[in-house]
Formats: sequence, structure tokens, C-alpha cells
Amino acid sequence: MTVTYGVEKCPARFDEYRCSLSDKYRALALEQLREDDTLREQALEAMRAWIAKHPYIRRCRTDSLFLLRFLRQRKFSIPVACEMLERYLAMRQTFPQWFQNLDPYEEDLKELGSNDVFQVLGFDEKGRIVILIKAKNFNVERFTLIHLMRYLHMYAEIMASDERIQVAGIVLVVDCFNTTMMHFTLFNLSDMKNMMPYINHLIPVRCKEIHVIRLPKMSVTLVDILLTFISPKLKQRFF
Repeated sequence: MTVTYGVEKCPARFDEYRCSLSDKYRALALEQLREDDTLREQALEAMRAWIAKHPYIRRCRTDSLFLLRFLRQRKFSIPVACEMLERYLAMRQTFPQWFQNLDPYEEDLKELGSNDVFQVLGFDEKGRIVILIKAKNFNVERFTLIHLMRYLHMYAEIMASDERIQVAGIVLVVDCFNTTMMHFTLFNLSDMKNMMPYINHLIPVRCKEIHVIRLPKMSVTLVDILLTFISPKLKQRFF
């Protein structure tokens, strides 16, 4: 079933939040994010009021599920969550080519999906979803960096719509087996400078660990250069 969300910043009424989390994830939310019913309600109210008063935000989702992805990402620090949302919306306007037509049935994204670039392995014992990225399955002769960014953002949006993932986060396993130099030169320095604010701060999911495996020796220097664009906080999560 397709769900459509409104983007009116001051709707006549807001949705009533209905928690879909199990007891396990509620406990995680309280322990890791300080989230309880009172804080959640107050934070949603404050964030909606901030959106309503913002002079440059003309349209924005205000449903609970959307706003909670930012509040949970920033552990219910309302000013920081609002800043993240503001930068997220600005990024979408600045680089629309990365965010337009995020339809899994669109020809290019459908083909990327059928190539199993991203594979969901399931949830680990900490409640985090584990995703395997098979880099070699990304056809660098057929697709560009824009295709990759669109697919990444579509996938992140899907993940961010799951409350379990909002709370516990994700673990990425990046398998570089049989990749070629073309996979790593897909990213030039200008692209990296543009992408990194999104990668470092604006992806709407909590990335807990990133495991890079079977990295070809020929690409180590290039990867080291790419890692210089990663924030210190995110870099600590690489294994």
C-alpha cells in the first residue's frame, strides 16, 4: 500500500503518534536516546512550532515519523535536530539531481535494485539492521555517481521510515571483492566535497558501524584520500 505524506508546514491538524516499537526497542530508545512519551511529545511540538515560524521553509513534512528520524538521530536535542532538518532541506534544494524521482520502479533504480548492490542481512543481537554492500555489483560502465547518490538516498529514506532502525541504527558491511579502479575513481575531489556534508551529518539513519572487507591493495591509497573527507566521529565507526 502506498502512503502519501503531506508537505504543508502548518496543517490544520497534526497526526497522532502511534508507537510501533516493541518493548525491546522502547528500552533501547530510553537508554540510548533518553526518549520517553513526555519528551517525545514535547520535542515534536517544539519542532513543528520551529518549522511553522521558519521564514525560508515553505513546504516540509511534519508527520511524527519524519520528524522523529531527526530527533532520534540527534538524541532529542531539539536545536540540533532542527539544524539537521534545515541542512537536509537545503541540501535537497542545492543538489536536486541526487534526490529527484526516488522511485524504486524507475528504470535505473530498479536495475540497481535487481543487481543486489545493497542486501539486507537481518537484525543483529543489538537490534541493528545489517546491510551488505557488494561494491562490484555497481556497474560503473552503466551508472554514474548521480545514480549511486539517488539509490543511496532512496535506500536511506526507506530505512529511516522504520522506527526500529531510527532507534537502533544500522551496521554496514562493504565488500570490495572484485572491484576495479573505476569503482574508486567514480568519486572525484569536487564530488566528495559536495557529498560529505550529507554523508557526515545528514543521512537520516544512525550508522553505528562500517566494516570494509576484501579491499584491493591497489585502492588503499585512494580510499585513504577519500577517508580524509569523513568526519572524525564517523571515521571512528570504520573497522
